[in-house]
Amino acid sequence: ERLLFGGTLPTAWMQEHAYDPTNPHWWDAAASLVYVTHFVLPWALAAVLYVRSRPVWLTYVRRVVLLSCAGLATYILVPAAPPWYASRYGFVADQMDRIATDGWAVLGLKSAGVLLEQAQAGSNQVAALPSLHAAFALLFSITLWVLVRNRLLRVLIAIYPIAMALTLVYGGEHYVID
Repeated sequence: ERLLFGGTLPTAWMQEHAYDPTNPHWWDAAASLVYVTHFVLPWALAAVLYVRSRPVWLTYVRRVVLLSCAGLATYILVPAAPPWYASRYGFVADQMDRIATDGWAVLGLKSAGVLLEQAQAGSNQVAALPSLHAAFALLFSITLWVLVRNRLLRVLIAIYPIAMALTLVYGGEHYVID
C-alpha cells in the first residue's frame, strides 16, 4: 500500500488530517452511519425483495450466500491485520486508530458507539481480505441499480460503495487494497 501511495498509508494520512478525538466532526458521524449500514441494509433489502419479488430475492440471497462463503474462505486463508491493529501491535510505525464508531457522539448517540465498540471488542480482530463490508455494499448497489429507475436514487446507490470504502479506510478498518 505504501508503494501505491508514495510511501504514505492512506488511513494514517486521513486520520492525521481529518480526525480529532476530542472534537468529532460531521464526517465522523457520516462515517459511523455508513459503517453501521453494513449490518442493516443487506438484510433489509433481502426482506423487501422477499415480499416484493421472490425470483429477485432468490437471486440476491444466492449471491449473499456465495459472497459470505467466499469471504469466509479468504478470511481463513488470508487473515489480515487491519490498520488499527497493525498500528496498535507495532506491525507499522504509523499511528492509526479504530474510529469508525466515534461519530455517534456527534449525533447525540454516544451509547450506540459504546455498544458497537463492545461488539467489535468481542469479535475476531483480523479483517477479511477483500473487505466484506465493501463487497456487501457493492452487492447491495448492484442489486438495486437494476431495480431503480429514479436518477437521484441511482446516484445515491452509486455513491454508497464509494462511501463505504472511504469509511473503512478512514475508520482504520481496512486498507485501500482490501
